[in-house]
Amino acid sequence: MYIICLKDNEMILAIGNDAITLPNGYPMLKDSNTSFPTEMVDVYEVESVPSEVIPEKYCYTAEQGFYLNPDYVEPDPTNTYGIPDETYHAIIDDYTAELFGGEA
Repeated sequence: MYIICLKDNEMILAIGNDAITLPNGYPMLKDSNTSFPTEMVDVYEVESVPSEVIPEKYCYTAEQGFYLNPDYVEPDPTNTYGIPDETYHAIIDDYTAELFGGEA
């Protein structure tokens, strides 16, 4: 298996079974047909990935292995619109204020 991590904070961006290097040098996970700029990511080949490990929620380094991302915030389960939670809550607050004629 292959893991693509951000160089800045080791956050896992993607996990896949098969990786290739494109002619421009970018690593690409064949499973998701997604490539990444080499200057931004590290690619690791690992034996297996624990079932609880998901991108963004976990980080990885060869030295530390898999560990929880200390900056991860669990998404709001009521936000089903695919927009950032911050934007979602701003819309809800604005609409509530409009409905009730004041601050939310």
